[in-house]
This record gives sequence, structure tokens and C-alpha cells, in this order.
Amino acid sequence: MIYTIYARENDMTFIMEKEVVEQKEYLSVVGFYFGEPNEADTKEYTNSLTAEFEVEHLRK
Repeated sequence: MIYTIYARENDMTFIMEKEVVEQKEYLSVVGFYFGEPNEADTKEYTNSLTAEFEVEHLRK
């Protein structure tokens, strides 16, 4: 089961996956994005664990 958890203070949504296998429950973070939860971003960012940013001071 895939579901989201919203961290309001950071304006981030974490995509969680819960699985039950042979009497054991597993909970994994399988993605994240900035902003409130929405279905389109959840689909796009599931299994995406790295964010890419352009940093002005690193450009030459």
C-alpha cells in the first residue's frame, strides 16, 4: 500500500510504502517531494529518492 505523509513545517510530502509479508510488517520511504500531497506528484516521485538543485554560488 502506498500513502503519503505531509510535514507541514517543512512543506514536504513523504511517500510511504507499507507491506505485510509472512506476519512481518515493513514500512519504507519510497520518495518525497516539496509541497502538499497530490496524486500526480505522488505518482511521479515514487521511487525517486534524490532531489536535484541548481546552486547559484557553485556556478562559475
